[in-house]
Amino acid sequence: EGNRIRRKFVCPITHLKGFAAKYNHQCPINHPRFPKGGCYASISKDVSRVFQYHGAEHKVIYAYEAGVEMTPENVGRYSILHPRCGTSFLLIVMVMSILIFSFIPQSWTFTGKFLSRVVLIPLIAGLSYEFIKFSSKKIDNPFIKILIAPGLSLQRLTAKVPTSDQIEVAIIALKEVLLMESGYAVTERDKNNNN
Repeated sequence: EGNRIRRKFVCPITHLKGFAAKYNHQCPINHPRFPKGGCYASISKDVSRVFQYHGAEHKVIYAYEAGVEMTPENVGRYSILHPRCGTSFLLIVMVMSILIFSFIPQSWTFTGKFLSRVVLIPLIAGLSYEFIKFSSKKIDNPFIKILIAPGLSLQRLTAKVPTSDQIEVAIIALKEVLLMESGYAVTERDKNNNN
């Protein structure tokens, strides 16, 4: 397919026990891209590289938080799935939106519904952020593991195993961010601009 990669994803519908027995693990729409319980999706090689860099970012953050020396070998041992990932955050925002917006009365006018949603967006984002923060601190709790499992599963689509070159790039990027946060990078840039 040229510049595309085919990846197999497991279809959650065809793996439900009742559905699987009734339809023999076949996709309900019998589409040729959904054979025997698997879904093949084409992904551009460029997008696939972005997903690998996403995985490298997660590995570097884990290594940094563990306090290990930042080498590709050390960083490579860590997982590509991270509980504070933006992918998980977006899923939590979506679920919280559904839960909170379901309490808006149907009898309200369109304007009332619209304005209530606009007003509630910061609340939803804030609650989602606090949940992500809280869950990363309580990651060993079995109940929290169950709650964050869908977000980690979703990351399997957006974070892939990186190459050592990509890990090196992620290490350099983290070091630059840490320099910027300490104020050193800005100071050095200002000195260079003044000369």
